This record gives sequence, C-alpha cells and structure tokens, in this order.
Amino acid sequence: MKKIKIYIKKQNSLIHGLKRDYAIEFLKKPSFLGKLIGKSINPDICFHNGVLNNDMIDIIKNSKKIIVPSFGSQKEILSQLQLDVNQIEVIYPIVDIEEIDKKAVKKELFEELDIPKKRKIILFTAKNFKSNGIKEFMDIIASLTSDNFTAIVYGNERQINNLKFQIEKYQFGDKVKLLSSSVVSSLSSVFSIADIFILPTHTKLFATNILRAMSYKTAVFVTSNNDSREVVDVFATMSSPNDQTVPFKIDALLQRNDDLKLIKKQNYKIAKKFGSKAGIEKIVKIIDSL
Repeated sequence: MKKIKIYIKKQNSLIHGLKRDYAIEFLKKPSFLGKLIGKSINPDICFHNGVLNNDMIDIIKNSKKIIVPSFGSQKEILSQLQLDVNQIEVIYPIVDIEEIDKKAVKKELFEELDIPKKRKIILFTAKNFKSNGIKEFMDIIASLTSDNFTAIVYGNERQINNLKFQIEKYQFGDKVKLLSSSVVSSLSSVFSIADIFILPTHTKLFATNILRAMSYKTAVFVTSNNDSREVVDVFATMSSPNDQTVPFKIDALLQRNDDLKLIKKQNYKIAKKFGSKAGIEKIVKIIDSL
C-alpha cells in the first residue's frame, strides 16, 4: 500500500475514498514553538482552500502537489509564488447528491410554510448572511414584478431571528418566508424544492452551495467576484451584488417555464461532473504521478 503525506484542514469525502487504497499520514501545521525552531512539514499533497497567509505559503512551498478548489485560487498562488502551474491542480468542491423524495418534501414544506401549490421557490441560504448578500437578495426580491413565487431564507435560529427585524421595512407580506434549521434540519431538503438560488455574495472563496443547488436541478445566480462563477454561464453571473439586471432575468425565468426547466437540467448535468467518484479518480492520478 502506497504511503502518502497529506495536509488538509478538514477531511472530506475525497479523503475518505482514498483511505481504502493508500496509507495516509495526515500532517499538522507546526505549532508556534515548532515555527520558532524552524520546524516545517513536507506534504506530498496539500489541499488549500482559504486565506493564503504566511503559514499556508510555507506549507505550499514545501508540497509536491497543491490541490485547490478553483482556477481563481490557482491564479492567486501563482501570483505570489514562483511555482510551475502544473504543480497546482484544480479539483472543484465535491457535491454528492442525497437521495430525496422531492414530491414528499415539497408537500411537507409547502404545508409547513403555507405556500400556494404552484408557486416557484427562490432560495437564499449561507453561513454568514451579511457577507453573502442578504440585503442585496432582499432588494432583488423587492424589485421583482412577477407574483408567482415565494422566497425562502434558510439559516440557523440566530440568523433568522435577527433577520425578522431587518425585513419589516420591505413589507413583503407572504412573499418571503423565514425558515430556521431548528424547524427543518436538512439543507438538502430545502435545496430540493428550490427553483432559483440567488447568492449575491461579497466573498471570493468558492461557494459550494452553488454546486449544491445545481445538483438539485436549480437555476443559480452568483456574483462574478466569487470563484464559483467558473462553473456557471454568463447569464447566471452577476457583475456585482447589486447587479440591476438580475431582477429582469429572474422575472423572465418566472414567466418562461420552459427556459427555467432547460437551465435546471443543464445545471444538473454540470453538477454531476463534480461527484466524489470523479474527484477520487483525479486525485489517484495525481498520487500515481508523484
């Protein structure tokens, strides 16, 4: 069994898949004392997903191969370090589709939230509402002229409680529903009923929820500053969190069901390419090339 040394902050389904065929030594970042005495680590493979700080730069310099979640991350590393582009491999975040009875989930959630049967669902969810554009999302919803939709904002209880006071000025009526994870714990269930997912995010790091939404046959919109723009087409890309064209695009999709269905199917096909099986196959090739 081949031995490999890996540095990764948090193990994922890719790593679990590798454990069957490789003897993996997981390396940890040197402690403060270790750094003082010049201790370093030398991974065969370094998984980088986050801020490119000095500690991360030191680890990347000493790695044989670096795996990043986007070409944007690859470009950032190359702009700061004298590395060969072939040393940095891009593997998009892994999204495995959970088997869900969509009809049953939709019936249950529509009853729970008192949503009329034929309404389209526009979804917003994120770990950090503010940095991922909750205000901009509300402005988009307020600008829509269509009335055949309900917007759902899904988050933890603290996020939802804080938002209740912020949205009063919009006077949405029954057009916006706030859903706490304490009421519905399955994020996958919420994604499974969505028709359109909007993320007017201010952040750069790849928004995995874009791929998650696509995997459940959902149309998506995301800002061009986010690395997840690499997997969507121009129509789905927002020039900024305040892109004034987005409400017009969403209104068009709400009024043209055939176009919405086509986009949802196309997104599903794209998302299928990024399952754990494809990711593991790519990493195996990388390991075998070391």
